[in-house]
Amino acid sequence: MLREIGSPREWKDEKGGFVISRVSAEVLRVDARAYLSEELGRLITEALAAEFEASERLHCFFDAEDLDAYHSYVRIGITGVLVNNSSRLASVSVLARSTLVHMGVAVANLALQGRIKPFGERSAFEAAFARALGRPLSLAPDGERLG
Repeated sequence: MLREIGSPREWKDEKGGFVISRVSAEVLRVDARAYLSEELGRLITEALAAEFEASERLHCFFDAEDLDAYHSYVRIGITGVLVNNSSRLASVSVLARSTLVHMGVAVANLALQGRIKPFGERSAFEAAFARALGRPLSLAPDGERLG
């Protein structure tokens, strides 16, 4: 049972938001920005759980570069969904800038037994995303191959 690939779905409030995009049968991307409240944490957890229910295998990419902070439920909820679906989790990659987000990723990675691949640079994250989609790697502006 595969989830239909379709338009990105967005949730937001006055402080921040996120977008979930099913970009291929096995690749899911979540883009988060600003601050994720407890309510947004519940919504992202429900949406992520639904994606796993409709999938045999998922590569999850979390673009949290523009995420400054979040309610603790966000980390707890997302980590719980990933742990509960570990047999369907092909990979999980996270791009983050904020020290707080990096610390949360490190804590979640303990629960996931080191399965999270953290990224601090967009080019490497996007190269991993392209590989998951089976696209050829791009060249960096200086001509160097990414990834």
